[in-house]
Amino acid sequence: MKILSIIFILSVFLLIFFRFRKKRELKKREELPMPEAWKEMLEKHVRYYQKLSPELKVEFQKRVMFFLANVKVIGVKTEVDDLDKILVAAGAIIPIFAFPKWQYSYLEEVLIYPKTFDRDRQFTNKDSKEFISGVVGTGGHLRSVMILSKPALHHGFDIANDKQNVAIHEFLHLLDREDYEVNGVPEILIHHKYSALWMEYIRKNIKMIHENKSDIRSYGGTNPAEFFAVIGEYFFEQPQKLKREHPKLYALLKDMFKQIPLKENPRILPKK
Repeated sequence: MKILSIIFILSVFLLIFFRFRKKRELKKREELPMPEAWKEMLEKHVRYYQKLSPELKVEFQKRVMFFLANVKVIGVKTEVDDLDKILVAAGAIIPIFAFPKWQYSYLEEVLIYPKTFDRDRQFTNKDSKEFISGVVGTGGHLRSVMILSKPALHHGFDIANDKQNVAIHEFLHLLDREDYEVNGVPEILIHHKYSALWMEYIRKNIKMIHENKSDIRSYGGTNPAEFFAVIGEYFFEQPQKLKREHPKLYALLKDMFKQIPLKENPRILPKK
């Protein structure tokens, strides 16, 4: 028993030691300034970033660096370059930019595939019936693993008028998942007393999607979780159009994300 107790104490000590050392290493990496080439990539490829004030751009850069210090971006049968990493990090930071202390607790790695894949995570071909461009799965012990198709990742940032961005979409699913229930009502964004109102908005809009009476992407009609991810893409991709077509929905999302992403005056809203 004494030997087992000693082994247990040593195991706990080693766990604490390596966690502390990892935190110190991450903090050191976080403090490194963003390379100028990376700033140029953000400016060229991320429209959300382009609209930010100089002060908010600096903050966005810091958040990107911190994210990449915590999460590995790994290529599977494809090379991952700096732009791939920048786009993944941008997709992660955009939805939570108004929450500076919040992190994706259980995400350790993002896998980049060279093409779309099926539900078994096998690459698709011309005979495939499924063409999945992004997914968040469980890696065990609460670990989350995200998979993104490389072409879809780039398409999401290159095309600004299709209301789609697979990176933002999957990170919104990850936000939803943080409270252990993927239901379209992430606790970080929606206070419990407002969740019933939000679910009513979801129900009404899904009904309109099914009746072909909405410009919201049809995939948003799959279930509440997919509606949340799809409408989040819409909010960050085309906020002006969302405000015009769905003013009440836009106002609710603005309060949820604590952001106004409109081109003429983008800003982070103060906490109430």
